[in-house]
Amino acid sequence: MLALAFRRVNLTPLGVYVPAARGVGGQVRANVTATVDYADRVTARVRGDVVGGRFALVDGDRTLLSLRRIDATGLDVQWPERVAIAQVRLRQPSVLLERDREGRFPLLDRFAPAAAETTPALATGEARPRVPPVVMVGEVVVENGSVVIVDHTAAATRVEVPRVDLTVRDATWPKSSTPARVALHA
Repeated sequence: MLALAFRRVNLTPLGVYVPAARGVGGQVRANVTATVDYADRVTARVRGDVVGGRFALVDGDRTLLSLRRIDATGLDVQWPERVAIAQVRLRQPSVLLERDREGRFPLLDRFAPAAAETTPALATGEARPRVPPVVMVGEVVVENGSVVIVDHTAAATRVEVPRVDLTVRDATWPKSSTPARVALHA
């Protein structure tokens, strides 16, 4: 087991190595313990807390997502099967939810799994289908957020929601056997 403490790590260079992180900026700090094994595949157990600030996700000249601060407490990752987090708190997030002329949502497309992704097995060299981990979050709290919704299909429409406070409890992705509980004030 390895105890790790990160302070003021810049996330911008991550986009070079992780395509889904392209356009991500901000700083993170973490206090975690980790155990990593790599027999026929890489597995890891990571526990702890992660805090970050001044995040932005940009695509060209548009900022798709930004936030002042994020706190993820009670992190318990059993990679690659599951990610469990007791609480995620987002302070002053701002989201641009845009639908292009073809009806796609660029922000959501960034998080959709690519078709037929595979992971090579280290020992055998065989390719296996990549299955995203199950993500379970006990509570997500959004404080003082804002949303701009832009729809470019047919006639361009723009809706701004200047204040959003949201609490989601018992959220699971990509699918869940029970519904999450949601409280929204906008």
